[in-house]
Amino acid sequence: IIGVVMKKKVIFLVFLLIAVFALSGCSSYVSSQALQVDWLVFLLSLISAGIFLGFFYWIKKTSVRYKEIKPEYKGESEVTFLFVVCGVFFLRLLFAVLIKGFRDDIADLSEWAFYLADNGPFDFYKAYPDSNLLPGYVYLLTVLGSIARLFNFSNANNTMALLIKLPNIICDMISMYLIFKITKKYSNDTFALILSLLFGLDLSALFLSSVWGGFDSIAVLLILLAVYFMIDKKICKMIICIASATLIK
Repeated sequence: IIGVVMKKKVIFLVFLLIAVFALSGCSSYVSSQALQVDWLVFLLSLISAGIFLGFFYWIKKTSVRYKEIKPEYKGESEVTFLFVVCGVFFLRLLFAVLIKGFRDDIADLSEWAFYLADNGPFDFYKAYPDSNLLPGYVYLLTVLGSIARLFNFSNANNTMALLIKLPNIICDMISMYLIFKITKKYSNDTFALILSLLFGLDLSALFLSSVWGGFDSIAVLLILLAVYFMIDKKICKMIICIASATLIK
């Protein structure tokens, strides 16, 4: 997205290659069932990358002049963006409700959340030494577990799975807003809407946050915030966001 916005083909391809190799390498240590799902994520990522490449190629071929298209009245693009975000949010919510997610991950996260709600986060790694969670997400699970206890949620149905997925879906929506806001600095409102929608409908992101139940979206949001602060030359805030991202994923 950054490469497309700033019209830097090299930046775009470098980020694309990093994403592809990172996804292909994540299958080396998981079970056979998870391996199949990882390759599905990898395939969805390639399809999404192809869509972005096609979009980039279209921009270069048609020589779209980013600044020429203006909204008819002030606030038009913001209203349109609000409808787009609501549509994507309900689409992801539908997937989250209909599909419980990757069974083992959801079960582990639910168990850890209930433990953290009952015992607090301080002895978590002693109780679960094999857990691969970083401290930032442990604190978030403590909050989610407390909410689940308050409303008597159970892991027997999709309620707890939905609660675990909800922060990731919300983070994706905020990421859409940041992409919209960042793109407007270099482009027009229409182009910003298209890019934010492309992210919102990204197949791999939708699968990870709304179906699987992974929490990558939180780290993605923090990195996007870091980019936003970097553009505004707010270095301290940028560093805080990057450090926070490393505590999550």
